[in-house]
Amino acid sequence: MKKILLINDSKFESLILKDMLIDIGYIAGIADEYDAIDKVQAMHPDYIIVNRVMKGIYGDELASKIKSRFPDIRCILSSCDSISIDDFENTDIDAIIKTPIDQYRLKIVLNSMEYPKDDKRK
Repeated sequence: MKKILLINDSKFESLILKDMLIDIGYIAGIADEYDAIDKVQAMHPDYIIVNRVMKGIYGDELASKIKSRFPDIRCILSSCDSISIDDFENTDIDAIIKTPIDQYRLKIVLNSMEYPKDDKRK
């Protein structure tokens, strides 16, 4: 079973996403921006879903810090704003989700993560 760590300063949003992830067959954990690296080290997730704007740090910056230590982790940036993956082309972000998101769309994004960014099978 794939493991996903949710990194968000909103506990409520994290709990909703965690329940959805469990319902669609993932192991899910929760961290905030302050304990994210420790939780990644303890959990060894396959993916992280990191909120774009948090107190004191942007999600893409935190994802880069995490990827520098754990290069195999796939990084999904979440935001309530309309953003494009093209805006993060030369970063460590592998996918974007717009929140709120339903289980169907979340599952589509996660299924697309099974392949590398440039793989045409997605």
